[in-house]
Amino acid sequence: MEEVWKDIKGYEGLYQISNTGKVKSLKRIMKSRKCEEIIKKPSKLPKGYLKVSLCKEGKIKYYSIHRLVAEAFIPNPNNLPCVNHKDCNPQNNEVSNLEWISYKENNSYKNHNLKRSISSAIYYLKNDYPKEQEIISQLEKIKEKINCL
Repeated sequence: MEEVWKDIKGYEGLYQISNTGKVKSLKRIMKSRKCEEIIKKPSKLPKGYLKVSLCKEGKIKYYSIHRLVAEAFIPNPNNLPCVNHKDCNPQNNEVSNLEWISYKENNSYKNHNLKRSISSAIYYLKNDYPKEQEIISQLEKIKEKINCL
């Protein structure tokens, strides 16, 4: 994929976001000092999502990189509120991996991913630790409750 850069809304001429999820600070002069163009290093949030700090007029704000990519590159004609990672990897912020979804769809994805994780754990336990029936039974009960959501 060819990397494409666009200005970040509200930070035009200061920062840009790429369709691969990189953020760069543009070359400029700030209070009599030169700032060279640099790719900013993101921080990782507890659930694995990446954020970046942007500064304008002395005020620092933090933004999720996946939302910056979606806002710059993915049309949102229905004004949907959430950005989903199609592959469930919160660090894969390429535009092709993101989509706008509703709150309801976002919750549905979370339940689907949780069920998939529990199913994997049950399979692993049954094959490698067949004597752990109580744990397997509890996980199966949890999986059934999720099916009802």
